[in-house]
Amino acid sequence: KNKWDFFAFLILEVSAMLVTGGVCLTRVLTDPLAPSSFGTWVNYVGKNHIGAISFLIADFFLFFGVFALTVVQASQISRNITTNEMANIMRYSYLRGPGGRFRNPYDHGIKKNCSDFLINGYNEDV
Repeated sequence: KNKWDFFAFLILEVSAMLVTGGVCLTRVLTDPLAPSSFGTWVNYVGKNHIGAISFLIADFFLFFGVFALTVVQASQISRNITTNEMANIMRYSYLRGPGGRFRNPYDHGIKKNCSDFLINGYNEDV
C-alpha cells in the first residue's frame, strides 16, 4: 500500500525537474554579460556556463524516463492494477477471462479507481 507515496514522489520529481530546468535555462538565456550574436553567444555559454549546460542535458534525458514512469503509474492507477500484476498477467489466473484474454476483476472504472486512490491512497480490492 505504498502506491500513493510513490505516485506523489513521481509527481514531485517531475515538477522539480521542470522547475530546476526552467530556472537553469532562464539563467543561461538571460545572462547580462552574454554577447548578442548567436555564434559568440554559443561560445560564451560553452565556456562560462558549462555546469548549467551539463545539468540541462542530464535533466532533459532523465525527465523523459521519470515522466514515462509517472504516466505508466497513472495508467495503472486508473485501471486498478499493480506493476507486479502487469508483469505477471499470464501467471495469475484471476487476471484471465474467457479465452485466456486479460480481464481485471478489480477494475471499477476510471472514475472510481482514481477517486478511491486519491482519497484512500489505495484501491479497495473487494
